[in-house]
Amino acid sequence: MVGYNKVTLTKGYNMLSPMFVNVGGGNKAIVDLFNEDDFTAGESSTEADYISLWYAGGYQDLYFFSTDANNAWSSDGFEETEDDLPENVGFWLYNRGGERTVTLSGEVPTEDVTITLTVGYNLLANPFSAPLPVSSIVPTQGNTLKSGESSTEADYISVWRNGGYDSLYFVSSDAGDTWSEDGFEETDATIAPGEAFWLYRRDSAAEIKIPAPYAL
Repeated sequence: MVGYNKVTLTKGYNMLSPMFVNVGGGNKAIVDLFNEDDFTAGESSTEADYISLWYAGGYQDLYFFSTDANNAWSSDGFEETEDDLPENVGFWLYNRGGERTVTLSGEVPTEDVTITLTVGYNLLANPFSAPLPVSSIVPTQGNTLKSGESSTEADYISVWRNGGYDSLYFVSSDAGDTWSEDGFEETDATIAPGEAFWLYRRDSAAEIKIPAPYAL
């Protein structure tokens, strides 16, 4: 089933999820992320709107440029990028204009998602076009997340909103393991459709599951 959804961009940094998977399978091409092609163009990422992709601990920037032939995302200002975005991975979009909406579209995912975390920062997407309860992000069988008394000890999640991060860390209690803002109560926070988030993993690689919030 193919669907679409609109996301509101603020001026400056926006931490985004593609929300949909590529129709027919495979990774989603960067050039197919948005239905719009009226982003701010320029000759470098210091002038133009740009996308930042997180790869192995570093960023790759693709900026929006315009020619007589077309408008496109590019790493060099000459050729349209052939890069794609792996499934379940988030990205940054720097928007130089004012608040605006963009349209994301593709095939609607309906099955649970399993993600392998690497040590350190993982830039992950809410893979669904519905709110994602943070408490539903759990390790798969045989895997664990590191708990602690603060985000300086435990694995933690951070979501960029309104120019700053909202963070939650993993805690262990008699009632069970969960994500918390204060170390006592399970959070009722959600990650909105179209939002991405950091998950910082302190120990070795681990696997998590994100259950689908709906079924077709």
